[in-house]
Formats: sequence, structure tokens, C-alpha cells
Amino acid sequence: MKNKKMLSLLLVGTIIATSSVTAFAESTGDPYTRTEEFYSGRGMTRVTAIHELTGRYATATGSQTSAYFNNLGYLEQEFAPDYGRTLYINLMDEDFTGGDDLIKEYQGTFEGRRLATIKRTSVKINGAFEVNGDATAELYLNARMTPHYDDDLNFKTRLFRYKLVN
Repeated sequence: MKNKKMLSLLLVGTIIATSSVTAFAESTGDPYTRTEEFYSGRGMTRVTAIHELTGRYATATGSQTSAYFNNLGYLEQEFAPDYGRTLYINLMDEDFTGGDDLIKEYQGTFEGRRLATIKRTSVKINGAFEVNGDATAELYLNARMTPHYDDDLNFKTRLFRYKLVN
């Protein structure tokens, strides 16, 4: 009888400990996501999924919405090293009624094949971009990279990880 009680307590303790470890692992996960692959030299292309994000305020606004970038990477060997290459990134809000909203613009610079920096270059919408009372934004990123004449334009790349906030 004592062994059954001890075994039951041990089993319950193991389940509780495992549950806490799982919850802890989920709460400390990486909030950044890899972009989809895209081509050099083509027009603006959606490089992320659409993220439905609900903000803290009653209506989604440009001032509370941002993109953050990390793990800036290197272009593959199929791309020529180029210190004059630029990566243009747009933070967009999907509109179901027509043209999507351009909220902010970012620009990346290269040192050879390495994406060295990404900085915000302009705020296109600072105020509300959803209807009054709609705190949920449908955010995504577009990107376009300037080509070098020695690039293999049939080759795709993905250069960074991102996090969108509203």
C-alpha cells in the first residue's frame, strides 16, 4: 500500500514538473521568424505571412506598430559582393477593401555580401490605419533588393529574422 502511494505521488510530481518545464520553454521561445525567400532585382514582394496582431489601444495606429530585425545574414555565393546594394523593406497592413496601407519604410545596407544594418527610414502613417475601435492589424513585410549585374537573378535568398508588433 505504501509503495502504491509513493508511486502515485512520484507520478503526480513528474507530471507537474514536466508541465512547468513545457510552459517555461514556450514562454522563453524566440519571438523572431524567418522571412520567406525572395529574388534580387524584382519588384516589392511579400516576404512574410500576414500576422493578425491586437494592440493595447482601441484602434491600431502607426505610432504603436513596428518591425524589428535580427540575425542579419549573408547573401549566397550566387550574389556578387556589393557595398552599394540596398534592401528596401515596407511594413504593410492588409486591407480587405482594396489597397493595403504602407505604414513604415526600412532600408538595409550591405558590406560585400553581408547585410550590415536595417534602419527605419520613414513613417508613412503615424495615426490610425484601421477603422475606429479596430485594435487588430493584419501586418506583413514586403521587400526588394537592388541587383548587381553579376548576380544570378534566378536565385532566391532570405537575409533576416523579424518580429512585428502592434
